[in-house]
Amino acid sequence: MIKPPFSNVCKGLRAVKSRSVSASRGIDNAKLIQELHSDSFRSLQGLVKFGPDGENTVGVPFLFQWQNARLIPVYPLFNAQANPEFPKKQWPA
Repeated sequence: MIKPPFSNVCKGLRAVKSRSVSASRGIDNAKLIQELHSDSFRSLQGLVKFGPDGENTVGVPFLFQWQNARLIPVYPLFNAQANPEFPKKQWPA
């Protein structure tokens, strides 16, 4: 089962895709790409703006780590649930 924070990422992607499909009035790939590159979008993860190569040029990166058998955000600080572990502990053999 997918649990937060990944379920929130999926919701954010779905919202951007839905808005692009509505604005381009269809699912034609070329029109969708043109729409995605022509505007910025608000998502659950913040502002999204796609550059010519498809990279989100304004997005904030998120870093997750497995800690105590849980996948949790450790960066950025405003979203972190724990400090990053570095170096990581040795995995059990």
